[in-house]
Amino acid sequence: MMWYEILLDDEFINYFGNDNNVFFTIEDGKEVLAPTFLRFSKIIYGVTTAFVHQSNADFHAAIFQDIGAHDTLRGFNFCIEHISSLNLSRHYLFDLYNSISSSEGLSKYDIDPEELSAEQCAVLIMYQFWGRMGVRTETSFQESGELKKYLFALKDKVDKGNY
Repeated sequence: MMWYEILLDDEFINYFGNDNNVFFTIEDGKEVLAPTFLRFSKIIYGVTTAFVHQSNADFHAAIFQDIGAHDTLRGFNFCIEHISSLNLSRHYLFDLYNSISSSEGLSKYDIDPEELSAEQCAVLIMYQFWGRMGVRTETSFQESGELKKYLFALKDKVDKGNY
């Protein structure tokens, strides 16, 4: 298994594959993620944290355990287990994101997912969940259909063994 395959859990494929599901609500003017969407987000946080904190994984796993961040811990442990022997740098996700070249004026998301590696698809999914300058874009990513598109492209690549 590869480090990103936790994103392809049947629960997430079924959830994001069904456009009739409720993905978030608005409470007090803020978007609140539905429980499965929130679990997915926390798993992405765990996977991201695993890359950054590989060298002190036991310490971070204990923190997630202590605070009851079970989904984050699940993503963290899954990723650590699958990257521990790969000798990937703590900047691997950043480097992977930057490996996706796009023409001037085009977004990395304008590239056909068929032209991307499985890891590149995974990092494009994860990128939308990373807060950048206080901005989070996971709900608009889901609403646009892009989350489903990249998730299913990733699943197809894994099913076909195209890593």
